Amino acid sequence: MPFITTIANLLAIGAIFLPAVRAGYNPLSSNNVVVYWGQNSYGAAQGPLVQQRLSYYCKDEKLDIIPLAFLTNMANINSLQFANRSPSELENDIKVCQEVYGKTIVLSFGGEITHGSGFASEAEAIQKAQELWAAFGPPGAPAANRKFGNSVVDGFDFDNEKPLSNIVPFARELRRLMTEATKKGGKKYLLTAAPQCPFPDLNVGPLLSSDVPFDAVFIQFYNNPHCSAKAFVSGVDKQPGFNFETWQNWAKQSKNPNVKVMVGVPSAPGASGSGFISGEKLAEVIAYCKKFTNFGGVMFWDMSQAWSAPDVLTKARAALGGSVRPAAPVVQQPPSSSRTTSKYVSKTTSKASTQTTKAATSKAPSPITPPVVSPVKSTSPPAPATVAPIFAAPVKPSTSRKPTTLITSTKTVKSSSSAKVIKAVGTTKSSRSPFPTSGQIIALEVVWEKKEPEGLVREWNQCGGLDWHGGHTCEDDLFCKRLSDWYSHCVSAGFRNG
Repeated sequence: MPFITTIANLLAIGAIFLPAVRAGYNPLSSNNVVVYWGQNSYGAAQGPLVQQRLSYYCKDEKLDIIPLAFLTNMANINSLQFANRSPSELENDIKVCQEVYGKTIVLSFGGEITHGSGFASEAEAIQKAQELWAAFGPPGAPAANRKFGNSVVDGFDFDNEKPLSNIVPFARELRRLMTEATKKGGKKYLLTAAPQCPFPDLNVGPLLSSDVPFDAVFIQFYNNPHCSAKAFVSGVDKQPGFNFETWQNWAKQSKNPNVKVMVGVPSAPGASGSGFISGEKLAEVIAYCKKFTNFGGVMFWDMSQAWSAPDVLTKARAALGGSVRPAAPVVQQPPSSSRTTSKYVSKTTSKASTQTTKAATSKAPSPITPPVVSPVKSTSPPAPATVAPIFAAPVKPSTSRKPTTLITSTKTVKSSSSAKVIKAVGTTKSSRSPFPTSGQIIALEVVWEKKEPEGLVREWNQCGGLDWHGGHTCEDDLFCKRLSDWYSHCVSAGFRNG
């Protein structure tokens, strides 16, 4: 068990004794892994799969960026919502994740139940951006309402699931404040967004077509069957559904032509309404996306679901390249007259990214106390649900879980449409067989096979949207709430205006 006095000492000693390992966001890399934390989407109330505190997951070498989900209302810095975890834990945990484990931590806005309607005017948007920066950016005025104490997030993520007024001047002011802070202190900050895959996105689209430069976008390639990763067809250069190339083309024309585009997928069958794909299928998607210059890696929703089905995350890391990084060996600090024990294995990080933290300054940083995390017995996670190939009807997962938060839906719906190959065209060597043999390239025409609705739609399940062929009538006391052109779901009356 190592002894830690200060983060500066920890990093200095680690630099001598430990091998360099990759961690944190790398803007020059195409193998970043993003996993959202904060919503306990798996739904466990206790046991090894209940959402743990942030620092518990930061020890995992497969993760690079962790968005904190969510600040549900951009106009209200008090609207932090992290399901079963308390925001008070995060002052310590953010520092541990950044300075001990080298993770990039950003604060995500909105979520599925985005609160508020935006800002009444451009002036209010600018004012609220300044309040938010004072609360979560570098410590400034003593009177600032600091939500994570002296901890500073590495950036902000727009995941609003409905259109918001005056969101562009809000983002523009945030970007300006981030740029000014970088000039003063050297630390670079990220501005990211998480649009749904239909292009242009209804909710985040105004930001992405504005003059505000973004560093990365985490595209939600799920819940929209026509453009999702599940619509990916192996061996086809021009995809008939999966539209990563569309987003690549947007990236090159955007304010930042070097913006990284991530493939966002559910981390387990129950993590979204539809669109889960196996680790093997995701590896094929990754191989296809690597040919695009702006491809930046993979995003998963969410952390608790990822820990319930770890195979998908592990296979994604392997497919992205770079080893699944082992835990660093324990380093014993030389004896000291005053020592604080820690339950964490110490390690250092080496990042090509500019998201670095100064390990030694003229003034020693305050001691960081790694949080006490109850030991979790190693258990085998539940077997993942069988996922049918693209040309067969999807198999309904064996279980569905009810959300424990008002922000995230965790029930799995039975997909009412499936990809079906109706004809093959343009084989390169032979037209005698509709399926390719070794060395052939085949173009497939894919349509969505319509199925009749099966009864009333339950709470949180999809009930509408373009290309939706399932049920549209919710159970008693529920109504079908539109979240975008492509997705509506059944909610109770309490969420009518949420």
